[in-house]
Amino acid sequence: MKKPILLFIAITFVFHGLTFAQQNILLELKDGPIVYTCRGGAIATKFPTRELNAQELAGIDYEFFDPNGYYYHLGITPSDIVGNYTAYYNCHAYAFHLTEGNIIYAWILAGANTENLSKYWDSSVGCFEASTEAEAVKIHYYAGDHSAVKSSVAGKYESKFGQWYVIRHDPEQVPYINATYHHYYKRTPIINGLSPVCYNGSSFTLDNPPSGTIFWTVSNTSLFTVNSTGNPVTVTRIGSDTGNATLSARINSINGSVVATKLITACAPSIISGNNTICYGGSVFSLSPNVLGMKTWTVTGPFSFDFNSVVKQIQANSPTVYRTTESGASGTLSAYLGNTTGTLIDTKPITACQPVGISGQTNLITGTTYSFSVTNPPQSYTWDKSSNLTGSGPTFTAVSAGSGWVRILVNGKEVAKHNVAITAPPTPATIDGPDLFCSSEYGSFNLETWKSAKWSVSSGFSVSPATGSSTIVTSSVSYNWGTLTAEVNGVISTKYIISFPTPDCYFPPSDFIYMTEVDCGAYVKVEPSDNIYDIYRWDIISVDGVTLSFTSGSDNNFVEIWFSDDGGWARIDAFLYQHPYGYSPHPTIEYRIGTISCGRSLPVIVYPNPVSGDILTIELEAKALVRTKHMQSHTRDAQEPVFDIRLYDGQGNLLRQTFTKSNTEQFNVSNLPAGLYYLHVYDGISDKPEIKQIIVER
Repeated sequence: MKKPILLFIAITFVFHGLTFAQQNILLELKDGPIVYTCRGGAIATKFPTRELNAQELAGIDYEFFDPNGYYYHLGITPSDIVGNYTAYYNCHAYAFHLTEGNIIYAWILAGANTENLSKYWDSSVGCFEASTEAEAVKIHYYAGDHSAVKSSVAGKYESKFGQWYVIRHDPEQVPYINATYHHYYKRTPIINGLSPVCYNGSSFTLDNPPSGTIFWTVSNTSLFTVNSTGNPVTVTRIGSDTGNATLSARINSINGSVVATKLITACAPSIISGNNTICYGGSVFSLSPNVLGMKTWTVTGPFSFDFNSVVKQIQANSPTVYRTTESGASGTLSAYLGNTTGTLIDTKPITACQPVGISGQTNLITGTTYSFSVTNPPQSYTWDKSSNLTGSGPTFTAVSAGSGWVRILVNGKEVAKHNVAITAPPTPATIDGPDLFCSSEYGSFNLETWKSAKWSVSSGFSVSPATGSSTIVTSSVSYNWGTLTAEVNGVISTKYIISFPTPDCYFPPSDFIYMTEVDCGAYVKVEPSDNIYDIYRWDIISVDGVTLSFTSGSDNNFVEIWFSDDGGWARIDAFLYQHPYGYSPHPTIEYRIGTISCGRSLPVIVYPNPVSGDILTIELEAKALVRTKHMQSHTRDAQEPVFDIRLYDGQGNLLRQTFTKSNTEQFNVSNLPAGLYYLHVYDGISDKPEIKQIIVER
């Protein structure tokens, strides 16, 4: 424990070089509280244990106010007293401490080499700096260990005389030696304000400013913003960095002399939090920690603050950001205090989820069912379609021609759309070429449109080339029959062909009938178009009991056939002379040109139709088998009737095919999607099938 100091205070002054000690007052001083300069400099103090007694005060009054007193010559009068007497503070405490607004009484001693008192004008912690007498607010009598303040009365100072009163006096009217040795001090400009600085901003003031305009700068512009002029001024924290910066006050320009600085610290950053990968369902964002006050949010890129429309700016505490169908994969979310001209609190890069897409065919055929798939599907979505499609997705059936679409909806909003063009099923083109040809030769065929096609043919035949606008068909066996197929963009065209062995390979002109259908109760005329064949006799043979008659033309160059009203079939035979090379007649050959009918239809029954199960049954009536057998006997070797049964989708794609002599066949349709399909039944005679429309339901 420090021992108290016994301070012998002698009220003295130097006058004409002589020192007089008139009043000896013994005070005990103990350590007082630490006091501080306005910039935090620590000042040591002492504190007396007692106040002056009446006798001591009267003795001092005598020395100053009585004509016989030693200090009377200074001219101090009671009217010069501006503060009460007390032993609890001294001149230095009055001048530098109490007159600056502090209320703690104490003695401030100058210290060795003034090391204690000089902290008040120290460049690091002091509040004052050297000045001229005109600028000064504080005066230090450095040779007499005394301090004063400049009075509001011109030409006067005010100071505390020891334990005595505060006196207003002339600059040299003090009871201390060397009263003419002065140091002058003015207040140092000081920046005052609260730090750390946050997004709502802190106000800073330059106290004791010099004359002129004050300009402000901050050393870290990525951390703080500040108005360029004004006093006070607002400094605002921005961004999410951390650290300190120096706030500087300058005089007359932004690059002027620095008159004061202050170290300021940024508060803890407020960060935008939320999922930075954003999809159509949206992501919620907020500031952590929250910043008080209205906040404005902005977003760039394929994003919006509204699900149903594009909104790029909103005022909210916790906005929801949605992915839009705009192009782009990323953007930036920004939060401002106030409006967009206010403080930028934070920015966050955000990424869009992969856009939703729909894959599937774009060219559709009515009556056909199609499946579509979703790429990058959202978490929850529904299908939608145009009015010319049916279905609930992802499978739809085209029902009418025109433009259409399927799309993906999230909460009723379109996020992906797939446009389609719907057309009626294409009409197969006719294959031009002979129905019959010699097995030792070939048949040349082309589509009537002369489009390039992919050619194929039944077993026993071959085609060359397999792709092109025309092809050659040859037969590997002496007698063969089957179907030639041409495919153009999925559309199938067929033609029934027969090859005959030599010597039966002599045919009538190409426009002779092989098989045709005419009106019942009417005549049909059959005649060649040229005379390279000499017909010597016609035979018309009734098939299936049909009532008919025929009449030959002169020279047998045509025949007219009449059918009764009940319908039926007839076989046409012509006995020919043929001169293919223009010399020596070939032996007479009987050739059965073909069959002709009226009222013919191939009785086909399909059930169930519509079909929702796995099996579709095709049944041919027994009568059809008998008639077909007769019709196929146009060759010398009668064949059991063979039916070619095929199932196509709405685009003409062949899905099922079978050849049968039975009157009942079944197709398994379990893996076919719902839609319209077409069943073609060929009777082995005509190249025109019996067609049934099949409906598959699921």
